[in-house]
Amino acid sequence: MKEHCKEKVYDSFSWRGRRCARYAKEDGYCKQHHPSAREARTKASKEATDNKWRQEIYSVRARGSKQFVDWIIKAQPELGTKVEALRQEWMASFQIT
Repeated sequence: MKEHCKEKVYDSFSWRGRRCARYAKEDGYCKQHHPSAREARTKASKEATDNKWRQEIYSVRARGSKQFVDWIIKAQPELGTKVEALRQEWMASFQIT
C-alpha cells in the first residue's frame, strides 16, 4: 500500500486539519510539500517580489527626479542642462535585474 504525504493541511471543512491526500514521493512528502520544493518556491517568490519592488522604486524615483529637473530648467535655464546630465548619470547608477 502506498504511503500518503505526512504534511498536515487545512481546508474550510475542518478546523483541526487532515493529512495531505497525495501519495508520498520522497522522504514521506509529496512533491508540493517536500521541504526542498517549498524552499525553491519561496526563493522564486521572494525574487519576483524583490524585482517588482525594485522596479516600483525605480519608477517613482525616475518620475520625481524628472519633475525636479523640469522645475530647475524653468527656474534657471543655464543650470538645466547640467542638472539633466547629472540626473541621467544618477538614473544609470540604478541596477535593475
